Amino acid sequence: MFGENLTTVGLDVDAAEWGDVWSVGTAVLRVSAPRVPCATFAKRMGERAWVKRFAERGRAGTYFAVVEPGTIRAGDEISVAPSGSGLPIPALLRAWMGDVEEMRALLALDQLDDESRRRFTHVLAKRLS
Repeated sequence: MFGENLTTVGLDVDAAEWGDVWSVGTAVLRVSAPRVPCATFAKRMGERAWVKRFAERGRAGTYFAVVEPGTIRAGDEISVAPSGSGLPIPALLRAWMGDVEEMRALLALDQLDDESRRRFTHVLAKRLS
């Protein structure tokens, strides 16, 4: 229903940080962004306030970049190599959903990805003008 490509059991996906590397089956994946709710997602759920409710819950899940393609099967073990980036996925979600204080805190970190840095800088500049 949520459009997942990878569903985990017993692993707290929301504890992931940007840049963590997950090995699943023969594939290697890198945590690249929180799953930010959108109008398409809300329409699929059939609930007017879905995006707001989803964002408030703060359990976004994550998007992955494929580092090494491979085969993933149900029951494959998942190993996580922490990046140490200090960029928790829930914090990134809060910032992407408009939390100004979270944007400021994340902008102070050198590890913040370029796309998030541009967006947060733009949003904060608009608020100041």
